[in-house]
Amino acid sequence: MNVSDMSDIIKFAAVMLIASIPILAFTVGRPLARAWASRLGAPNDSERADLVALEHRIEARFQRLESYVQTMAVEVERIGEANRYLLNAAADPGARSIAQPSNPNPTREPSASGQ
Repeated sequence: MNVSDMSDIIKFAAVMLIASIPILAFTVGRPLARAWASRLGAPNDSERADLVALEHRIEARFQRLESYVQTMAVEVERIGEANRYLLNAAADPGARSIAQPSNPNPTREPSASGQ
């Protein structure tokens, strides 16, 4: 083999390498790109059904959470009202305490019959 034959082989290999890149890109890259684009695109019917089911479950959870928060808000309001009542009762010196009976030392009145 002489030098001209070697340069012809190198030129042929370079041309084949350069020509094979677009062929490989078209035969391998195109299906990969289409598969990737379909994953990014609109969901199909089964994926839509899954998304709708997930959306319903999330909506139900949010409704339960909202109900719990409303119940806690009512209970906190009741506790606040009880605290305000007790503070007002404690601040009023003339008010009678709930725990104290109306007449702590009852005395027995003599009866009209004279017993």
